[in-house]
Amino acid sequence: MIKQQGGVVMYDYIIIEDWLDTDITEIEVNDINEFNESLGVKREDTGAQWVDKKEFATIYNYMRRFNHSYNTISCELMITVEPIVDEKDEWENIIQEFGEVVHSSLRISDSIMRCGKQFHLLLPEVTEQNKLVIINRLRKNLQDNGVYYLVDINIDAMTIGPDVEYETWYNVAV
Repeated sequence: MIKQQGGVVMYDYIIIEDWLDTDITEIEVNDINEFNESLGVKREDTGAQWVDKKEFATIYNYMRRFNHSYNTISCELMITVEPIVDEKDEWENIIQEFGEVVHSSLRISDSIMRCGKQFHLLLPEVTEQNKLVIINRLRKNLQDNGVYYLVDINIDAMTIGPDVEYETWYNVAV
């Protein structure tokens, strides 16, 4: 229901009690917060967002379109981790810890995906200069956590620009 008072339009929402038991795909939602809650949208206060391959692809495509529309650049980092230890169980614990340190070192607007011994990061609005700052922050946090000394790390970077994607081969052995 829409009401107008003076120059202000007021919206009045009516919530039906039995609506709560209905599948969200079958009804129209009148409240944005209600809709977000039904999707399971939650706010994380720290670290990057963990995503799967399909979500990563969706975010990547969105980022390319955003960069094209607003003439900005972003960055994708591919971090490959090689074990120094031979024990498989120990290696899984190490790579898990590695992922958590990387996750907590990034912004909440960043995305992270793990594929085996690789971590793919999407970093919106990151300039060429900021890439090195991020890589150094990752190295410092991994050193502080002790994980740095248990793995060999290789980082490849690609800039995602308005019209093209171009690799910047830092290929850093961190």
